[in-house]
Amino acid sequence: MVTDRSYTPFEYGYLILKYRHPGSVKKFATDLGAGAAAACISKAIMAPIERVKLILQLQTSQHTIQISKRYKGMIDCLIRLPKEEGFLSFWRGNVSNMGRT
Repeated sequence: MVTDRSYTPFEYGYLILKYRHPGSVKKFATDLGAGAAAACISKAIMAPIERVKLILQLQTSQHTIQISKRYKGMIDCLIRLPKEEGFLSFWRGNVSNMGRT
């Protein structure tokens, strides 16, 4: 999945930490910090698409939602979701998602 394979933030984070402490040996904490930062950045960037995907997958199993009020597709969901629930609703539940990294 794209969110789990984004290593560019890891590389940038590693290079910044490496050049701030020249001559130091590559440490576990440096790798851990850069990896966690990279994972959080990629999850934050991909959160809106993940949220739309989950909404579209789950709405078919929810029989309480009227068929006329269901989202018709990804574009429809991307347009209607911020109007109905606000722009920040794209990142709803993302804190717990980042906590798993």
